[in-house]
Amino acid sequence: MRKFSILLLTLPLLAGCTAAPSATDLGDDCAGVSVFVNFSGEGQNIAKCVTFSSETELTKTILEAASVVTEGTVTYGDQVVCRVNGVPSAEVPLEVEGNDPHLEACQDMPPAFAYWALWVKKSGSSDWEYATEGVGSLQLSAGDSVGLAFSLAGLKDYSGCTDAIDDIDRALHRIANRLKTWCCVTLGASGVLVVDGRTGRQEVQSLTIPAYAVEPVDTLGAGDVWHGAFALALAEGA
Repeated sequence: MRKFSILLLTLPLLAGCTAAPSATDLGDDCAGVSVFVNFSGEGQNIAKCVTFSSETELTKTILEAASVVTEGTVTYGDQVVCRVNGVPSAEVPLEVEGNDPHLEACQDMPPAFAYWALWVKKSGSSDWEYATEGVGSLQLSAGDSVGLAFSLAGLKDYSGCTDAIDDIDRALHRIANRLKTWCCVTLGASGVLVVDGRTGRQEVQSLTIPAYAVEPVDTLGAGDVWHGAFALALAEGA
């Protein structure tokens, strides 16, 4: 009778168990969450398909199943990703043209030229969106995609440049020439680099707009504020 009672108590516990998420190389048809990591030349890019039995799964758990280890900051926890699989290094300073060598300590918000951006594409959508939650709270479902991109990856990929850390001016010139318009990229404390490739101009011109000299207090949301002001200026006809 005692053995029978123990068995009855154990069955509900077993019924609530779910298989741990598992990862395979990403193919044409992923039955789970597609995981992409772009190291911008600082590491080997990752593309995995992570499947799980539950309805939703935590992004951090999905990333770990794909062998993607993220590290947050002391100030913001895992709401801000400062390091992925050891990139950027905690021992060797990262050198990016136009900026002082940077050694990431993961204490506060990483600089604009050396940060990890978390992107999400929901099932059925063709558009990637900047994640509004961190890896420790964002829930994903089968059919969703999640991506981590290290700073200059977007510019490098979009321009078609292939060097590990390509010349930013050359990358922007390539985009401006192809699209026949102007484009720009922020360079942290070094300001903004603008390249004007509009038709009717004899040659493509580049211009560096310096940043205002300030004493930083908290850089959280700095990029969002910049892009908001930029969008407002465009809407007002600047």
